[in-house]
Amino acid sequence: DPDKKEQTKPTTVLNSVDVDSGLSNWFLDLSEFENTPDSEFYLLSDEQFLYVLNRGGQLFAIDKKDKTISWRKTVETSLSSKPVISGGMIAFGTTNKTIIEISRLNGEITTQIPLGFVPSSLAASTSHLFAGSKKGDLSAISRQSLSASWTGQTGGEIVDLKIVGNDLLASSNDNFVYRFSGDNGSKIWKRKMSGRILGNTIVNQNLSIVLSVGSSEAVLIDLSNGKIVNRIGVSDADYFLSAPVSIGNKMILPTNIGLGAYSPLCGA
Repeated sequence: DPDKKEQTKPTTVLNSVDVDSGLSNWFLDLSEFENTPDSEFYLLSDEQFLYVLNRGGQLFAIDKKDKTISWRKTVETSLSSKPVISGGMIAFGTTNKTIIEISRLNGEITTQIPLGFVPSSLAASTSHLFAGSKKGDLSAISRQSLSASWTGQTGGEIVDLKIVGNDLLASSNDNFVYRFSGDNGSKIWKRKMSGRILGNTIVNQNLSIVLSVGSSEAVLIDLSNGKIVNRIGVSDADYFLSAPVSIGNKMILPTNIGLGAYSPLCGA
C-alpha cells in the first residue's frame, strides 16, 4: 500500500535484561533523543522507578509496574557527571559548576550547590555529597552547611566515586584507585591499575571490582587494604566498554560483544 507509512524500527532502545538468564524482558523506544545534543544516557533504579537521564539535561522516570513514564523534566544545563541516588533525591553534577538534586517522586529541583569546579563524578552519603573534578580535585560537601568539610587531591581526573562504610573510594585517571577517610579526607591506601579506569563497583563490604580502558581483565580489590585478590578474564579479542554493575549476587561486565554476568566468588 503506497499510502501506508513505512514502519521503521527504533534505533535507540532501552532494553531490560534478566540478570540470571540474560534474556530480554522488555524494550522502551528512546529514538526521540537520538538527534538531541549529548545523547548519552545514564540509568538509575529504585524499588518503584527506573530513572533515565540524558547528558543534555532531559530526565524521566519509568514506572516499573506498567512501564509508563511517570514524570518528565528538563534542566537548563548539561550533566557533567553520572547521577547518584541521594536519599529521596537524585544528585548530578552540571557544566555550570553546580550539584543539582531533584526529587525522585516528581523530578522537581530541591537543591543547587555551587562549586568552584565542574564535577566529573559524585557520591552521596547521609551526611555529605562528594564531588571529584577533571583536575583531580576532591571535595566533601556537608549537607548541613552546603560547604566543604574537607578537600583532597588525586593525580588525574576523578572518574568514579563510591561510598565504602564511612569512607570514599575514588578512581582517578592517574591509573590509581584511592581510599580516603570520609571523616577528614586522609588517604588510607592507593592501588595502581594497568591503565585508565572505566569505573568500579562495590561487590560487597569487602570487595570492589575495577575495569580499565581496553583491558580484557577485571580486577577484584580487597577494600580493607587495596590489595588485588582475584582477576576475571575475558577473551583476548574482547575488551571492557564501561563501568561494571553489581546486581544481587552477580557482577555485570559490559564488553564490546555484550554483557557477561559473573559471581564474585568464582569469577563465572
